[in-house]
Amino acid sequence: MHITFFSNGLTMCFDSEGRQVPELQEPWLRLYLEFLEKKGFDPLQTTFELNDGSRVEPFKTDQDMWSWELQ
Repeated sequence: MHITFFSNGLTMCFDSEGRQVPELQEPWLRLYLEFLEKKGFDPLQTTFELNDGSRVEPFKTDQDMWSWELQ
């Protein structure tokens, strides 16, 4: 298995034969936003910064799912 985390919050996953595994490609940033919310922290009141200095602005979609914009 090979997994790549991208700085835009997405994930790419391949099996041992190099085939992409879409069902394992959950965006790591969404999982972390959900984790914070479950622990009682409000991601909307949190500052997120990537190691290149870019800022991440989380928001809830109409379907009540976390998403984000890179600033």
